[in-house]
Amino acid sequence: MPNKTPPEVTDVSDLESLLRTVEHGLIAFDGCTSAGKTTLMNNLARRLKCPAIDLDQYLDRQRGEFVNALRLPALTDAIEQGRQQSPVVLVSGVCMREVLDRLQFTAAMNIYVQRNSRTGIPSDLDFLDLEDGHQVDDTLASLLSDLDLEIAAYHERYRPRRNADVVYVRTGED
Repeated sequence: MPNKTPPEVTDVSDLESLLRTVEHGLIAFDGCTSAGKTTLMNNLARRLKCPAIDLDQYLDRQRGEFVNALRLPALTDAIEQGRQQSPVVLVSGVCMREVLDRLQFTAAMNIYVQRNSRTGIPSDLDFLDLEDGHQVDDTLASLLSDLDLEIAAYHERYRPRRNADVVYVRTGED
């Protein structure tokens, strides 16, 4: 059976309308580094009046990796506190599905944030190609940081864009 392509949204108000259909649970914002996940999440948290949690706040940056460098017990506590404040909690970060798997949480809605150039080309095309079964070649691998290699492996395993409920496409500086 062919994979269903998630709908793409380019307007924050349209995304807000979709998020308002979630009555309870986590709404996860995933995407590559510097895609605008946290900025978008914080904007929507203000609009929806619900807690927002950025995974970077729970990261031990000296470790040079992401998922294994997260302080998972503290993150779990923050999510539980957010759930006590509001039926809906927003969370953002790279490798979001893997993190939620480790925490044994499931998102009620998964948003993939894709940053495009002004001409409409995805900025992280190399990572998105991995979701279609392409491999990281040695030349590309030699150019990537350890974090980018971790994100590449994550895209190969989880296919977060393809498996998103909604893709929010950011173009240019929006």
